[in-house]
Amino acid sequence: MSIVFGHGDPDAWARVLTAINDAGLVLTGSWPASTEKGGKQTGEHIDNTIMMVCRAAAPDRQPGDVRRVDEQIRERIAELVPRWHADGLADSDQRMAAIAPAMEIAGQYSYVHDFTGAEVPIEHFMGLAHKAVEEAANIRVDRFALKDFDIRTRFALAWARQHGRRTAAASEARWQRLSYDIDDADAVGLLVKDKGGTRFAYGTEAAKFIDLRGHSPAIDIALAVAAEGREMHAIADVLQHLGRDSDEMLWSAMAELPRLLGEADRDGQVWTWAVRNRNQITTRAGTIRDERHETALAQAAQPTMF
Repeated sequence: MSIVFGHGDPDAWARVLTAINDAGLVLTGSWPASTEKGGKQTGEHIDNTIMMVCRAAAPDRQPGDVRRVDEQIRERIAELVPRWHADGLADSDQRMAAIAPAMEIAGQYSYVHDFTGAEVPIEHFMGLAHKAVEEAANIRVDRFALKDFDIRTRFALAWARQHGRRTAAASEARWQRLSYDIDDADAVGLLVKDKGGTRFAYGTEAAKFIDLRGHSPAIDIALAVAAEGREMHAIADVLQHLGRDSDEMLWSAMAELPRLLGEADRDGQVWTWAVRNRNQITTRAGTIRDERHETALAQAAQPTMF
């Protein structure tokens, strides 16, 4: 049986893949096809649909261990990404195209279990497929790989890379969370609802959701910097207070974000300005730190009054 399918909602993908599995079928091949260029479905543009070929599952399939299956999926998608790139598939289309080969591999087993023996849900493989495309692309942010960043910063950089400041369909946020295996609470402050969908938050919008600490994700500190505007003392004060004024990954993220969002973006303008004035900001941060240390020493040296 052949199925031609395209949809932006992960719930719809989960339903069709579950139906294939429940029917006793297994995917044996899949191809992305630009059959609906410029078309619309439920208000969203569909650039590529996926042709999936299925056959009856072998009756003697054995259970699979999720660690081994995940490894096989990553290896397979790493083989496919260069071909998709050569064929001109956009990043978002590659992520969608990766779902079928991931399920081809998972379908070789009667079911896939985790270390507790529990069956792994289909949604796991959908998210892994998207993540494997990113890993295979080996995206770099300055001298760091995207995978080197904390998960929340990776989520934000990947979103900005795909959508910039544009409003995306609400389903895109669900795909993104599925890819990084995080829930709504983990992404609070990064995305905001806008007319027609979801977009990347401005620093001033994120500020009320973010509780900054020394170990805070780089993206949270970058958004706090954006919220301060081009105020050197304020930015230096934030960075020195958190002990992050020399954090190379933070500075790399602040250099990358304007490229993704555009230097004309109001936050992009702040980050660009901050990166250009990094030496002055870090010097000011050091001065603030020294002054506070000297004040603390002076206060400690004062005699205690009884």
